[in-house]
Amino acid sequence: MNKFTCNLESIPPSKIIDKSNIDDIDNLFLSLGLIFNDLKGIILFNDLIKKDYEKPIPGEINAHSGEYAGMQLQIMKLSVALIDEFFIVLSKNEDIIKSFRFKLIEKGLNKELKNKWTNILAIALNPNNNSNSYLSKIARVRSNITYHYDHSGTQLRNSFIKRFFDAPKDKSNEKAYYSMGGTIETTRYFYCDAVIHEYINEHLKIESLDYIDKTNKLTRDMSMVIVNLMKSYYKYKLSKK
Repeated sequence: MNKFTCNLESIPPSKIIDKSNIDDIDNLFLSLGLIFNDLKGIILFNDLIKKDYEKPIPGEINAHSGEYAGMQLQIMKLSVALIDEFFIVLSKNEDIIKSFRFKLIEKGLNKELKNKWTNILAIALNPNNNSNSYLSKIARVRSNITYHYDHSGTQLRNSFIKRFFDAPKDKSNEKAYYSMGGTIETTRYFYCDAVIHEYINEHLKIESLDYIDKTNKLTRDMSMVIVNLMKSYYKYKLSKK
C-alpha cells in the first residue's frame, strides 16, 4: 500500500500569526494555503483516475465510459468552485495585494509565474474586462453546478431538454441511462452527468477548446503560483525580527 511522502519543514507559529495584532497579509496567506491544499486534492484525484483507469474510446456507450466521464465532470465542477472561491478571495483582498508589502513578496515569482499571476489578477480584480476569455467564463459559472443545488432545478431542467430533446439524436442521448446497483460503486445516474456536460459545454466552450483539459491546466497553474507566493512569504516572515 502506498504512503504519502514529503520533507517536513516548520516555521514558528508566531511568524505566521501574531496573536496580539491582526495582519491582513497573514490572514490572506492562511487562505491561500488552504486553497492550495484543496487544489492539490483535486489534482491528485484526477491523476489517480487517469493512472488507475483506462481512458474510454471516444463515443463508446457503456458503464466504464460513463463512470470515467462522470468523474471527469465532477473534477471539473470542484475545480470551477475552487477557482470561483479563489477569485472571490483575491477580489476581497485587492487593497492588500496592491500594497507595498505584498509587492515585496510577489517579487519572488519568476517571469513565467509572474505572467500567470498577472493574468489571474486581471480577471479576479476586473471581471467585466475581456468577458469572452476562458478565465472570465469560468468565473461566471457559479452555484448551479458546484455545491448549491437549491436553485439549480430550472437551469438543469433547461440543460436536460437541450440534451435529450433538442440536440440531434445519437447513442448518448437517445436514452436516459442509469445504473441501480447494490453498492455505491455500481450505482450512477448517467443522465445527470449528461445534463452537467450540456450546461458546462454551453457556458464554457470556446470553439473547439477542450474545457476539461484547459481547466485542469488552470488548477495546476494556480497551485504553482500559490506555492511560490508561499515560499516568498516564508522568506519575508523569517527575515523579520
